[in-house]
Amino acid sequence: MDNKETMIDQSEISKSILNSLGDQICVIDRAGMILFVNDEWIRESTSSSRLFDIQGVGVNYMQAVETNAYVHEGLLSILSGKEKYFTYEYSCHTATEKRWNVMQATPLVVNGSGSEGVVIRHVDVTKQKLLEMQLKHQAETDSLTGLYNRRYFETRLEQEIAMLQRSGASLSLLAIDVDNFKAVNDLFGHQIGDIVLKQLAMLIGESTRKTDILARVGGDEFAVLLPGTNKAGLNKVASKILSVVQQQNNNEGNPYPITLNISIGGSHFSSRDSMEAILKKTDQALYGAKDRGKNQVNII
Repeated sequence: MDNKETMIDQSEISKSILNSLGDQICVIDRAGMILFVNDEWIRESTSSSRLFDIQGVGVNYMQAVETNAYVHEGLLSILSGKEKYFTYEYSCHTATEKRWNVMQATPLVVNGSGSEGVVIRHVDVTKQKLLEMQLKHQAETDSLTGLYNRRYFETRLEQEIAMLQRSGASLSLLAIDVDNFKAVNDLFGHQIGDIVLKQLAMLIGESTRKTDILARVGGDEFAVLLPGTNKAGLNKVASKILSVVQQQNNNEGNPYPITLNISIGGSHFSSRDSMEAILKKTDQALYGAKDRGKNQVNII
């Protein structure tokens, strides 16, 4: 077997290896022209109109991705020799499923003579992405009510305070506490008590905006952070929550004969307030509602 036949065999073996991979692979030259695509690349590109699924040897890939400045600059950095690796994560959702890919780009080195182009690989990372999202959700969410937990709430509060200090926009906070919740647990049991907390979380959610941050910050303690809300708006939301809960107590379809009373304290803040001052002021408002007889709203 002569050298020419050996080179042909090696080329066919290389193509077979690349075609056997489940990842989409494309090779471009220094001018950005596609030199090779594997079978998986062709399969994906024929069924999709996405930016990165460009089919065909001879197509200029660099021109096709000019609309995505980040990707274009990343590939140029590989072609120029400035970088040895470029990666870009992107979503490729369909009408029926959510999917994510990662684009990986490395120099095409031929016979050790330096970069002659770029090898582009698209890897399906959907399973890893869904796992990351699940773990993130578990880390941020209260498992009983589905609201955010205390740690996430405090993180968001810090972020909102920073935004308040930069922009001077409105920021308000509600503290909600179930009155005499221990008696509910003692009389009906913790299982019913958990149902009561879940029901309250649902009622709070129905009474607030999607942009508000709802959290369970303690056993029977809840907090609602309301960006862009002034004192009048805060009072309106707090009164609505109290009213909805009271209406639920009078609902004949309520499967549990429990009168759920809550105390609500709230405060509106300025850009000069620290996190400690905000929490302290809101607690004082809640204690004021308790001291006045509970089952009421106190905004200060």
